[in-house]
Formats: sequence, C-alpha cells, structure tokens
Amino acid sequence: MHSLKHLSVLCACLLMAMPRLVAQDKFGLWGELGFQKSLDKHFSLESSIGLRADDNLHSVSRIDLGTGLSYKPIKGLKLGVGYVFLLNNNLREVDLATNSSGNWNGINVDHQFWRRKHRIYVQAQGKLTLGRFGLSLRERYQMTAYADANYVRDRYRGIVTESYTGEKMYAEQNGEGRWYAYDETVTRNKASKTRHYLRSKATIEYNIRHCSLTPYASFEISNNLADGFASDKRRYTAGAEWRLTKDKKHYIDFGYCYTSGDDDDDEGNLHAIFANYTFKF
Repeated sequence: MHSLKHLSVLCACLLMAMPRLVAQDKFGLWGELGFQKSLDKHFSLESSIGLRADDNLHSVSRIDLGTGLSYKPIKGLKLGVGYVFLLNNNLREVDLATNSSGNWNGINVDHQFWRRKHRIYVQAQGKLTLGRFGLSLRERYQMTAYADANYVRDRYRGIVTESYTGEKMYAEQNGEGRWYAYDETVTRNKASKTRHYLRSKATIEYNIRHCSLTPYASFEISNNLADGFASDKRRYTAGAEWRLTKDKKHYIDFGYCYTSGDDDDDEGNLHAIFANYTFKF
C-alpha cells in the first residue's frame, strides 16, 4: 500500500508537468526492456533494447540494442564494458541556403533518413551509503562510430513572381520574406565519422523504509574529448526505481529528464518521460 501511495504521488507530479513539457520545442517518450544475468558474485551479463520518440511523439527517433559485461571487484565499485547498436531517424529539415559569398540565395529541404551508429563504452561506478542515502559517481568513456548515409535534398532557387504556378517554398530571414521556385532534387551523402566522449554522472537516492520505491535524482555531463574537453551536453533526471516483486527480479525505473546541448544522442533541448523494465535472474 505504501508503494502504491508513493507511486501515485510521483505519477500525479509527472502528469501535472505534462502541459508545460508538451509546450516546449521538443518532447520525448523513452522506453527500454532490459535483462541482467548474474554469473557469480562478481560478474554479470546485461542486454537491452530501447525505443525513443522525440519529435513530440510524432515519430520514432531512435532504436537501440545493447549488450555488456559488468564486474564488481569489491563492495561499492562496479566496472563495465559494452557495445550498443543504434539506428537514428534524422527528421526532415528546412534550411536557408547561401552562396559562396555568404548571401542568402535559396532553401534546402532535406528528407528524412535513417543512420546506423556503433558504440563501445568502458565505465567505472563507485557508490557510498550514508544512512538511508546512497551517493554514486559513474565515469564512462564512449566511442561512437557513425556509418555513412545517403539522403535526398530538394533545392529551391530563384525568386518567383506572382505569375509562377510551379512548386515553390516561402522563407523568412530577419523579417524579410521570399518565395523560391523548385530547382532540382539531388542525393547527398553524410560521411562516416567517429566521436569520443567522457560522460560523468552523479546520482543521489533515498531508501524509504519498508517501501519498494527508491526515488533518486541525477546530473550527467558529456565532455567532448575531441574539442578540448568541452561540455557539450547536460542531463537532469528525477525518477524512482520500483521493485515489483519480493524476489528482486522485476524492476521498473521511471521518471522525467531534461537534456540541454548536443552530443552523440541528442541535439538541442529536450524534455522526456521514460519508463524502463528490467528482469534480473
């Protein structure tokens, strides 16, 4: 009963926040299904499949499939290594085009396309218990390899007159508006690339007495190792882990997170509600 009461309060808070979140430029819904297999008291195998819808729930933005191995040499320390395959949906984009002099001369419309990514990571996490509070710090190095991908671009060039009846598109810049005529469709290529990040995550949780819910809050920062250790992205999370059964095999992790900045996973500011299910055996 206590667990259901706490769960109801958390869900109510999330629902109250929904109107504000939906009003933002980007809102997402994330879900993940995970499995953990304990090999012995030190080693365990992990696997997961995830799905994200970030375009205000209009389309799937990412599908990922991961596997990893974790090792606990001593109490309070956990080491891990893993691989994640990602399939990202790059949505339709409309941008102003410029000529070699930097002057505005048209519009480019890039069609939606999917792109594959391969990611490997190595991480270490330390945890300290102080009374009913748990404090943890995780450091993760990740390398993401982007596969090359083709996409279609529609080029709109040439300012049209009122008598023009063909395909056209309107654009504004600095209060100035222009209509451009459709020019041609071309196939372009996104070249392959590799990005390296160090992701640091600090978490605080509270163990409620006689309750299967463990609320927590975390802050994560992504540092670009190829750009002078620049802090490209920050993520703020508030949620709870809910132990569904007494045998400690079934868990649901749910909550809200806000992401600002760009890195391998996100571009721009994003609000998201997440729910992850994990089966441990």
